[in-house]
Amino acid sequence: MRKVLFFTLEMQGLQEASQLQAANECIAQGDEILYLTCGRALGFCNDNRKGNSQQCRFCKKRQMVRTAHFLQGNATVSSIDKYVTPQIVDQANAMDFSFLSMEELKSITFDGIEIGYGALSSYVSYTRNIEAPISHIRSYIEDMLRMQVRMILALKELIASFQPTLIVFHNGRFAEYKPLLGLARKLGIDFLCTENILLGDGNRYQDNYRNGIPHNVFDRDLHMKELWDNAPDMQQREQVARSFFENRRNAKYAGDTIYVKDQKQGTLPAEWDETKENIVIFNSSEDEFFAIGSDCGASSVFKSQIEGIKAIVEHYVFDSSKHFTLRVHPHLKGLPFAYHQDLYKLKYPNLTVIPADSVVSSYTLMDAADKIVVFGSTMGVESAYWNKPVINLAFAIYNLMDVVYVPKGENELWQLIDNKKLMPKENKNALPYGYFVMTDKRPQLDTVKELTNRKVLSLFGNRYIYHSGYKLLGSEHLYGIWRALMYRYEGLIPGLSKYKKVPT
Repeated sequence: MRKVLFFTLEMQGLQEASQLQAANECIAQGDEILYLTCGRALGFCNDNRKGNSQQCRFCKKRQMVRTAHFLQGNATVSSIDKYVTPQIVDQANAMDFSFLSMEELKSITFDGIEIGYGALSSYVSYTRNIEAPISHIRSYIEDMLRMQVRMILALKELIASFQPTLIVFHNGRFAEYKPLLGLARKLGIDFLCTENILLGDGNRYQDNYRNGIPHNVFDRDLHMKELWDNAPDMQQREQVARSFFENRRNAKYAGDTIYVKDQKQGTLPAEWDETKENIVIFNSSEDEFFAIGSDCGASSVFKSQIEGIKAIVEHYVFDSSKHFTLRVHPHLKGLPFAYHQDLYKLKYPNLTVIPADSVVSSYTLMDAADKIVVFGSTMGVESAYWNKPVINLAFAIYNLMDVVYVPKGENELWQLIDNKKLMPKENKNALPYGYFVMTDKRPQLDTVKELTNRKVLSLFGNRYIYHSGYKLLGSEHLYGIWRALMYRYEGLIPGLSKYKKVPT
């Protein structure tokens, strides 16, 4: 019989649903379960970004009710605040963190665990700002660093006492989960990182990782290969895989936001010159992979995407045979930060910049291009599937699939760009990627299905997202209104939240 330690947060929607389902499966197998909740110990989390004390109280009260309702069998339910002693609080508060830049913040560890990455990943996920002045966000970041220190110290005592053979947590990326990931790895304890995926049928499916996390390129590559190799029908798996690439270019759902629905097929920029070698650059939403962990970014040729784009066009600025076209990722539309806005300040005779909100078709550009350069975006694996030679200059899940060229430095990059006979990689190698996104040959989140439906409330001209199963006075709609009011006004009520807003 295994001893399994779970850690979860209430009001997290699909994250909580994934944990509850995994716990029910362990209970059914006869495992001894310790289901650990927050109990107001964190003070900050993905759902309580301003440190709202009232939301913490509401969350703690509701979680005891929800675990009693959804856990299907015997499990010990406890909360981490019971293990956070005054001595632990004092030790965390006494910590002095020295960092003057985002890069220095990434390097901060406690007891060998990457708490800097945890804090920064949470912060960037909240704000999408990868360029905030450290002086402006220091207090906020330090609160998340100290929160992780408290968790690590408390969890070490708990783990020593309970001696779990398996630790279960969600995602592994954010500050509230990084301590679990770090401790499991440090202590050599098996772990299960829960994750889920939404398919076109509207259902949520499990996508869990054993001793791995979703954002690690090696873990994801292994996971994709296992799904592909274990597919029950070889012919059907290829059809499913190809549907991903076909859906993407035809503005149909394929596991993510449909970014090209407002683009017009067949449109190219007015400057397009077919007499030249046309190299199209697709950048990515740089914030999405900015602070995942130390194993991400190792394949990046340049420190930033804009630095890479400038280096390329400047290297070829006197080569009249080539022209570069930058298609700014549609997901950057409306972002005020420099890593987006400075792209439009690039003025070179051999560069055309297409804005994020342009109707120019990404797929028409891809079809017309002689070569494709990407910074980790999905257009890399898609272009490879559609038989284009692709050069990728940044971290990407598909880097190990032999579908793109991954130069180790600038000299190798110039050789690839200069090679007029550069051939596409074998496009069949891209099929496991498409199958991974589209297949329904995964377990459904069925024992907690009522928590998996995403709901949207329009109020005050904004859209507020919550999940079914969360109720206030018996009403899901009333809960949605409460949540919207809390997000809108919590920072304005004195003493309710530590921060009026998340600093950007």
